[in-house]
Amino acid sequence: FWLRTKEAFYESLHKENQVTCWIGNHCWSILVYPELEHHEIAMLKKKKAQHYMVCTNNTELDQWCSKFYQQLKVNFLIKETDVESDMAVFGDNIMQVYIPKEIKEKINLIFKNNKDTSDLDIAAFIRDILNEKVEINLTLTKNKDFATAIKKQVMGFFNKNPSIA
Repeated sequence: FWLRTKEAFYESLHKENQVTCWIGNHCWSILVYPELEHHEIAMLKKKKAQHYMVCTNNTELDQWCSKFYQQLKVNFLIKETDVESDMAVFGDNIMQVYIPKEIKEKINLIFKNNKDTSDLDIAAFIRDILNEKVEINLTLTKNKDFATAIKKQVMGFFNKNPSIA
């Protein structure tokens, strides 16, 4: 749902320099879905959108993820701070996903205990986390003022403050 919702928005973009952003705990999805992440970034580039990503943890695996996105020329930085949910903002839409505490702790352990992808057991990640039967809450809100405020905050981490339409 997360990817399909963003993809539908990206396909509808008609003007250049639209700002989209993501802020979250870890970029775990590129570990198991790198082709989907690559496809999303390619869509943003094709539409000439400005995409900003902020990872709020700083493990060696988070730094590896940072290199992945930076190689794709994505505005990406690590800023250690506490966030309750992973959040994507695109247009006037704010999409937040609330991962249950036990799953969040499992993901944190994987990121703390692995230095890079060569140490990572992807099959165990899928088995123990992605296939876990838990309730995940996702909130999709449409609010232009709130979306603009979040985009400006994220862009401020990059020392950028353009006007956002």
